[in-house]
Amino acid sequence: MRVLFFLNVLGGGGAEMHFVRMASALRENTIEPIFVTIRGQGDYETLLDEGIEHRVLFEGDGGSTVRKLAAAIKPLARVIDELKPDIVCPVLTLTTIPAILACRHSSHKPKIVLSIQNALGTQVFARRTPIALAQRAIVPRLWPKVDGIIALSHGVADDIARHVPDAADLLHVIHNCGKPMSREMERVRDTRPDRPDDRAVLIAVGRLTEQKDYPTMFAAMQMLETRPTPLLRVLGTGEDENGLRDLVRSKGLEDRIEFLGFRNDVLAHMRAADLFVLSSRWEGFANVIVEAMAMGTAVVATDCPHGPSEIITSDVNGKLVPVRDSAGLAHAIDSLLADRAVLERLAAAGKERAEDFGVEAIARQYAQTLRQIAASK
Repeated sequence: MRVLFFLNVLGGGGAEMHFVRMASALRENTIEPIFVTIRGQGDYETLLDEGIEHRVLFEGDGGSTVRKLAAAIKPLARVIDELKPDIVCPVLTLTTIPAILACRHSSHKPKIVLSIQNALGTQVFARRTPIALAQRAIVPRLWPKVDGIIALSHGVADDIARHVPDAADLLHVIHNCGKPMSREMERVRDTRPDRPDDRAVLIAVGRLTEQKDYPTMFAAMQMLETRPTPLLRVLGTGEDENGLRDLVRSKGLEDRIEFLGFRNDVLAHMRAADLFVLSSRWEGFANVIVEAMAMGTAVVATDCPHGPSEIITSDVNGKLVPVRDSAGLAHAIDSLLADRAVLERLAAAGKERAEDFGVEAIARQYAQTLRQIAASK
């Protein structure tokens, strides 16, 4: 069975990494994955196994993503007619509309299964940007007409059912395969990031956007009582980067917070850190939590909708704190750094928990669900 996965680019985020990780395992489950992307030269392309087809609709990096998605309908329809997949699976909310319309324009009529990686409530219905308003009008009309919707968490599935009730019967929940592949770990086996001799190192990984709520994390850094003061390394880029750098300077935290940008050695930095910190206001699942756990690093995360509480049992395999509570986040960090036995216990339990999100198990769930949908009338 052939499944065409449609994405903006093979790089940049947890959703894209999830499908790249799963590609080879899907082949072992007799699913032939095909990737079609709007843009090429994604950071994760080199992780695809040889023989997995990848088509790029538009060469070059110019032009807005929204305009290219709109322009993708006809070329994607031509690719669908050429490759004749059994299923077309657009990944992320923004790709769903052009993918559904491309399937309508194509002569070949595949089943359509959406992969939704974030909550509609926060991503679409709470926003008033032109693209969000357009999605609010179109999504409730198009999504109920597809053949299946895979949400990456129960929270996201409940959110979809609330905002698009006519699509509730189409929902399936399959978590992302957050545990890194062995070859990803092998790439950083000999990488040892520099670290100060006398300070604990905290790490945060994620796009520099409103969703990740770095101001709360930075306020917590200002409140820490641990001495010597820990060093926070922030890995990622995004539209809020300049504002966040200004915030760090205004708080006088330049000696406590480093911005390292986008990195290909994220796993090495996770492994080298004493603690992984996530301060998000919302998530779809938070793959980075599982990645940090898999690298043997304890995790403190906000109990935001949706995802962290489906991964972490607080005080068992990690620590959950309230959203937008900088004092609570600081207290959690201080208490764990002060008790190495607890820190190591949570790290060991987290590493065991990460096994539940291994690529083989998740790929089997995907293959079973996709076959079931393909066989349905």
